Amino acid sequence: MLKEASSQRWDAVIVGSGAGGGPAAWRLSAKGWRVLVLEKGPRIERRDVIPDEVGSCRRDRFVPSIADDPHMLLEGKGGRAHKTYEGWTSCCVGGGTVHMSAMLYRMHEEDFEGRTLYGQPKGSTLIDWPIKYGHMQPYYDEIQEYLQLSGESGANLFGPGKITYPQSPLPTHAMARRIDRVAWAKGLHPYATPRGILTAEHMNRRPCIDCGYCGAYGCPVGAKASTADSFLPAAEQTGKCRILPGAQAVAIQLSSLGEAKAVIAVDDKGNRHKIEADTILLAASAVESARLLLLSQDARHPTGIGNRHGQVGSNLVVSLDSPGRAVFPYPSVEFPKETDHHSFINRSFQDRYIDRDAPGPYPKCGTLIIDRAHRNPIQQGLRALRRDGPTNMPMGPALMERLLISLAEERSIAYECFVEMLPRPGARVRLDSKQTDSVGLPVARIEVDDFPHEVKRVRRLRDLAHDVLGNLSPNLLRMEEDGPLKRTYFLQAGTCRMGSDPASSVVNSFGQVHDVPRLHVIDGACLPTMGGVPPTLTIMANALRIADNLNRVAS
Repeated sequence: MLKEASSQRWDAVIVGSGAGGGPAAWRLSAKGWRVLVLEKGPRIERRDVIPDEVGSCRRDRFVPSIADDPHMLLEGKGGRAHKTYEGWTSCCVGGGTVHMSAMLYRMHEEDFEGRTLYGQPKGSTLIDWPIKYGHMQPYYDEIQEYLQLSGESGANLFGPGKITYPQSPLPTHAMARRIDRVAWAKGLHPYATPRGILTAEHMNRRPCIDCGYCGAYGCPVGAKASTADSFLPAAEQTGKCRILPGAQAVAIQLSSLGEAKAVIAVDDKGNRHKIEADTILLAASAVESARLLLLSQDARHPTGIGNRHGQVGSNLVVSLDSPGRAVFPYPSVEFPKETDHHSFINRSFQDRYIDRDAPGPYPKCGTLIIDRAHRNPIQQGLRALRRDGPTNMPMGPALMERLLISLAEERSIAYECFVEMLPRPGARVRLDSKQTDSVGLPVARIEVDDFPHEVKRVRRLRDLAHDVLGNLSPNLLRMEEDGPLKRTYFLQAGTCRMGSDPASSVVNSFGQVHDVPRLHVIDGACLPTMGGVPPTLTIMANALRIADNLNRVAS
């Protein structure tokens, strides 16, 4: 199929089909553009979606095999880089949106101008966005309506104005009401987490069937707002968009005038194909879009396209977390059999989004979520095994008894944090000098250093979770074995950030690579910061904004 696609010229080629590529393909094809979407991974049909914990969570159903296409990861000082799945969001049609938990928050007004409002913390490379929340608001509104997000209208007192959701919140377990009462008594403001999960039928998507396998899995009924079930089918229905699975982009070629000219892609047999287009848009993820630019070297760009000032791959930001859980007996007053079928508690807190008591000079923490712990049996078993620490794990009959209790006689509530990470020189993506992928190209090397106050800022939200859940008298309340700080690498941004100064950014306010016409970055890579929320909804909205600008310029 790549050979056929390479025999014609396209109006636009989009590399990647997730949160950035899907909306852009939909918008441009609806405006009459001939669009080709290149996707490294396969297309997974709804009929093939099953709750397979081994394949989905512990092997390579959604991400490449670590043996074929690893990333290299180096955390902190003095360590050694090692092969990892970390940094992959997904490789399938729909990208990471296929198996996301679909918590679709907006960023706040202050997220777009953090440096102006709070200054630049020492050692960081923080910049303001070249746009403000007002530029994004109409696109947030449009995507919210198109995807029919479910949520509690006007309930978040700390968000960017009153937000009205087109569908009602997900049905919740009775524990949601108990959590609300405890939180209200403490002066906190819980609200229903905004989700890209339907509570009523919409287009060709059924409402949630409450199967309990959401995050880390595809949705068997299309209730989740993946681009594979929303934007991409609509793009294909225009007759102007074609999606090619199994097509790995390996380089961008420029014309003699320095404009983007073609994408070089490799098929599943290792053959290379040159696909020409008037416009090229990168949406492969913050890590992989940066890698593609770094791989695209020529005489004028010896260190990669867009990298004249060494900015490609720099300023990586990921979400910071300190997850944990509260364990309750089952059945019990807290978890009665009659209402235990509900999979969601679905509670968000943004009381410490701006936190004047946060340590250090940057007064932003982020979002706390509380929900049912995942039903994955292997994951539950491992947690039960490690309950008393790595040096006191049971064996034999004691282990069997603990596993039985964990699976049949207990229920858990989990909490997660989305805390903003500040960009700095020590967090970046580079090409690894030794490790190559399945087609012989250098893989991405992710380097992240430690930074002052990150552990303490994450602890501010973890303590908030313990304060609320501790009042429900659980049998056990503890953070996970990840330690006081976990970096959530599939929530990533910043490696090709937007800005007005080419010396500190890679693309302009409309995603065009500085000094390289017809080449745009439209995924999380172009976001200068992530704020205290997952970036998915913002990536979608920004991709639509960039696509609209492309269409205006072309008209």
